[in-house]
Amino acid sequence: MLRRELIRAIFNKRMAIVIMVMFVLCYFSAYSSLLSTHFFIDREADDLTAENLKYLLEVGGNTYHIWLNGFHYTQIIFVLAAIYPYAASFVDEKRGHFHYFSIIRMGYLKYRIVKLLANGIAGGLALCIPNVLFFLVMSVFFENKMLYPFEFRPDGLMGDLFVSNPLLYILFVLAIHFALGFSIAIFAMGITSFFSKIVYVYAISFALYLTFDIFISNLDALRKFALTKIYYVKSSIDLHGSDVVIVNLLLIVTGLVACYLNYKWELKNGS
Repeated sequence: MLRRELIRAIFNKRMAIVIMVMFVLCYFSAYSSLLSTHFFIDREADDLTAENLKYLLEVGGNTYHIWLNGFHYTQIIFVLAAIYPYAASFVDEKRGHFHYFSIIRMGYLKYRIVKLLANGIAGGLALCIPNVLFFLVMSVFFENKMLYPFEFRPDGLMGDLFVSNPLLYILFVLAIHFALGFSIAIFAMGITSFFSKIVYVYAISFALYLTFDIFISNLDALRKFALTKIYYVKSSIDLHGSDVVIVNLLLIVTGLVACYLNYKWELKNGS
């Protein structure tokens, strides 16, 4: 059942839309901060030596630099990207009474567990796949070259890893994003399991994210726990690995508790 649920969660139109939108935003982010200068260098400028031109092209056309500058715009919608592919499927099936077919086969509690897992994995992949595709496409057209030193480098958690092994750093960021997308998707499904309209899944989840991030960003000691800080890990100077674990656990536990409370409520009152 989990395998079939994962196929439905990953191979659907919503996931395709998220991947395309996030990929485009990655490109525009990199273009606005780096590629626009790279593309429009005045190579005939009198004060531009051959050595300086080579340096500018090497820096602006480096795949690792381009990938590193691809998160400015995606940080605006990453929460919606994590929940859009599949978080509303539980409410949708319950509203149309289609969930009864699955409940008959596996039981109501197992049905919820499978839904949560598939939803979490879809949320994680929704944040990772566009970044992977962006890196692979950019690597086809630009130079995959280690620079000594890199002109651009992350200041946040594990930033030194980028200098010594940029591919390993990219995998690290992808792992952070997958865990965050997984946690956000589970939180969204759990917290909105009490509602019967799909729009509430997106609206309530996004509103809670905005409220939490705005509130916590005004507290000096706690602003590092903002979801945007974790997603934009490359620039989050005060972020530690334990902070990432705490936030993800908080999201997952809150989602699981909410989903369980809704489960008990529906057993008592009917769905």
